Amino acid sequence: MMQLALLGLGIVVLAWIVQLIRMKKTKEIMPCFICLYVIGVILLIVDGFIGDATYLALLNLLSAVVALIVLIRIGCCSKK
Repeated sequence: MMQLALLGLGIVVLAWIVQLIRMKKTKEIMPCFICLYVIGVILLIVDGFIGDATYLALLNLLSAVVALIVLIRIGCCSKK
């Protein structure tokens, strides 16, 4: 499923572009960056399991989990 991997990587690149543009205003990590990043990585995880690249899929899963922890820590999910 090469298209799934390309789509996932495209979303990850888009996430980085959004973060870079937003950094002109603030140096903080933006929740929309992390959300886009995780969506892209989820597609890479699915592609890895479909393509029998289990180790790659598991490393991408670890990357997604760490990104979600950062998302929780920066407080996007907490009520203010």
